[in-house]
Amino acid sequence: MSSELQAVQNRLYDLIRDDTPVRDDDPDYIKQVAGTPNIAMLREVSNWWIGYNLETGCPYTHKLMRRLDLWYSTLEAEMYTGVNEAHIPTLADRFLGLMSDHKHPMVAALAKFERALKRIKRGDKQTYVTEWQHNPYELLAAVIDKTPLEDVSEGNFQTELSLEIEGLFTAYALEPKD
Repeated sequence: MSSELQAVQNRLYDLIRDDTPVRDDDPDYIKQVAGTPNIAMLREVSNWWIGYNLETGCPYTHKLMRRLDLWYSTLEAEMYTGVNEAHIPTLADRFLGLMSDHKHPMVAALAKFERALKRIKRGDKQTYVTEWQHNPYELLAAVIDKTPLEDVSEGNFQTELSLEIEGLFTAYALEPKD
């Protein structure tokens, strides 16, 4: 591939990904298509596919975030922070990694748990520990069964995930923190 063609493709990708401004040194083709409705439509389709892949790749975190009305605002914000650059096989893992630091404690714990569970199901031999501010069994049941999140009890809990554990994980209550 010629370096000129590669430069045009890279700039086109930049335009589709995040609507970067046209530069004086851009090829004429980029100057012609930048800002057109077609580029905006390609960006929307690309973002839709990313969203779809995250919904199917992170089903529990997705369902919880939808119920908390956090999904679309978070997805929109993350489109411009590097999540969209991950290729599809690693997209969910990267997104769950970001959500593991979410300010909402249910989202953070569930994302960390779901990320570890996905890794273990792929054969990862590591043991993962997730701390929860809510009962993990009740939260998982509420997400899966669509029962009220308000009914999930608070407390200090921990899950341990490993291939060595029957059912891949166990959860237990911790002593209250002083």
